[in-house]
Amino acid sequence: DLGFELYLSRKKRSKTTSLCSDLDDYLSEGVSPRAPNVGVLDWWRVNAGKYPLLKEVARDLLVIPVTSVASESAFSSSSRLLDPHRSRLHFETVEAIMCTRTWIKDGISKDAGMDG
Repeated sequence: DLGFELYLSRKKRSKTTSLCSDLDDYLSEGVSPRAPNVGVLDWWRVNAGKYPLLKEVARDLLVIPVTSVASESAFSSSSRLLDPHRSRLHFETVEAIMCTRTWIKDGISKDAGMDG
């Protein structure tokens, strides 16, 4: 239906324009002096209403962990997996072995990710 396609294109353009508008407003505000004991999450809780779409982008980025013990453990175990006698393994094979080791160690079943 042509009318529906037109509606979807306008809606998509409107959302993109709103995000650009949020970003323009955010950037034009300038840098605020950093308040003691106020973290980035606190700042977004207070200012989320001013930049609703930009808040969604920030939320998606701020939930990514900087590091974890699991990744550090995986890197330390790679030295036991790769040595001068086993250095010809393909990187995908090494990755599969390391993931499988972690899943077995943590008791994760192969279908755990399928349920939700």
